[in-house]
Amino acid sequence: CEIGVHVVLGGGALDVGAPYLETGTIVHAGAKIIGPIRIGSGAVVAANAVVTRDVPPNCLVAGVPAVIKRSAIDARLYRHDYKAVLPSR
Repeated sequence: CEIGVHVVLGGGALDVGAPYLETGTIVHAGAKIIGPIRIGSGAVVAANAVVTRDVPPNCLVAGVPAVIKRSAIDARLYRHDYKAVLPSR
């Protein structure tokens, strides 16, 4: 996983448990992930998004509250060093 600065991972007031980030998840700066939810493998959470529901694998979520903006994404393109991880052409 790649987690940016000022990210909040926490439980909700009425929910017991904490968020679970699967392999290859990217969470950008300032995002809040609240409650016992699952962020799918290869998913990307945009900066300052507030996530309160499960995120499917390989999806980009953004907004307050977060909604799916794109699906079937390649999470490597959303890394801070994306040019270093892609094969050269």
